[in-house]
Amino acid sequence: MHVTPFWRRKWGAFPLLALFALALYAKNPEPTIRGGNGVMLPAPPQTSAHSVKDEYQGMQIEDPYRWLEDAKGPETRAWIDEQNKYTQQYLDQLKNRPEIIHQLSELERVEEYSSPALRGDRYFFEKRLANESQASIYARGLEGHGQPPD
Repeated sequence: MHVTPFWRRKWGAFPLLALFALALYAKNPEPTIRGGNGVMLPAPPQTSAHSVKDEYQGMQIEDPYRWLEDAKGPETRAWIDEQNKYTQQYLDQLKNRPEIIHQLSELERVEEYSSPALRGDRYFFEKRLANESQASIYARGLEGHGQPPD
């Protein structure tokens, strides 16, 4: 004859599962985010909410994060530092970060031209080639041939 324990008759396996979950939580109370390529992070930093209510045209608007608008305030600076630290934890784990930086640098290196300005009988404009750090000034006559000014 098989005897079912009292706790299983009344509640099923719930108490056993609850104890198991509690044991797991006690072992690792802070959840870990597992990303691709072996990236592991703790939970993101919490952002406190300080509710501020305003009334606009008879409607109540609540803004719990208005305190972040004060960019120079000590609370905001501490929040920014915490977010930057968390982001750096992620970036430090990227194995392909140098490759990403190289590709982004290549994409940022583009030719730039300013709008031409007519002075006398010449158009002047600035042009920076992709491999140059500083723009050069060019002059183009009304006939349209670009050359550096005299």
